[in-house]
Amino acid sequence: MKKLRINNVVSMLHCHWKVIVAATLVAVTAGAVFYYWQKAKKPASLGKTVTIARGTIRSLVQASGSVAAVHSVDITSRLTGRIVEVLVAENDVVRAGQVLVVLDGSHYQALVEETRSRLTVARQKFDRAKKLASAGVIAAKELDQADMALLVAESEFTNAVAQLEDTVIRSPIDGTVIGKPVPAGQTVSSGLSSPMVLMTIADVSKLELQVLVDESDIGAIRAAQKVGFTVDAVVNKMFVGKVAMISEKATVQQNVVYYPVTISVESLPDFFKPGMTVRITVVTAQKKDVVTVPAIAINSRQGNFYVNVLDNGQIREMPIIKGLVGPDRVEVASGLQEGDQVLLPPGAKGGGMMGLPSVGTGGGHHN
Repeated sequence: MKKLRINNVVSMLHCHWKVIVAATLVAVTAGAVFYYWQKAKKPASLGKTVTIARGTIRSLVQASGSVAAVHSVDITSRLTGRIVEVLVAENDVVRAGQVLVVLDGSHYQALVEETRSRLTVARQKFDRAKKLASAGVIAAKELDQADMALLVAESEFTNAVAQLEDTVIRSPIDGTVIGKPVPAGQTVSSGLSSPMVLMTIADVSKLELQVLVDESDIGAIRAAQKVGFTVDAVVNKMFVGKVAMISEKATVQQNVVYYPVTISVESLPDFFKPGMTVRITVVTAQKKDVVTVPAIAINSRQGNFYVNVLDNGQIREMPIIKGLVGPDRVEVASGLQEGDQVLLPPGAKGGGMMGLPSVGTGGGHHN
């Protein structure tokens, strides 16, 4: 009897354990179903969107270069010789005709004395030959030879005097000494191909900008276009100039073709100095009150452009036709309207443009 009761208790415990396990499985299953059902109800994040609106767009050409003096001269020597005296220093203000450098002129002084003596002898011989020819003592041919010898002596003397004068090097313009001059005691050599530069004289009161524009952009540059430019010496300030000259001669740097462009400026603050780095921006075209979209939102496929538009919670591709292209936004000539919601790539941020000069004279271009 006692054994029967124990069996009944064991049987009841076994049944209760099955019920508990079954209930636990049902609860876990229900919880999992509920979790995934709730997750399915939440819409997936579609990313950042931008609302299409009308605005102003500008097409830009940007380049870099440096500040340069309008009038600048590299001082060189016409002669080979040793520098005995340098009469100016860096940053000195000089006047046209002022003596800058004196070379050792002892050799050229001796040459002057030698050629002067030969000239005196040649002139005496010519005078004697002239008298003898007049008296019929010598033939006209001998007089011609004496005349030729006199001309040669005069030329040699004139050349020797000029060389002696060239040992004193003078400034050709009013300006300032840029950089340190070559010191006294050094021997300089003359040459047409690569003469030694003794110093540079520049008129720093009149400055300009010399920049290199990529060949892909040069077609949009026109004379008299307004140019905005910045320098590292002043943060967040843009100065204004205009295109003065576009060189026809290209220059190649690292297999890239550039064209030199000169930018004129009316006046500059005193802190502007030759050699400063400048970054220019030329507004080549501008449109107002047009539909624009961030450039990063535009996709392409087989030469056609489209954007992803959010429409009633659904994403659909919208073909577009591009117009004017700016640095960070693009005109949409067809395909979008104000108020459309356009998807941006993950991590994208909205962008804007800093203040730029108004459009200058000359045409723009569409990219």
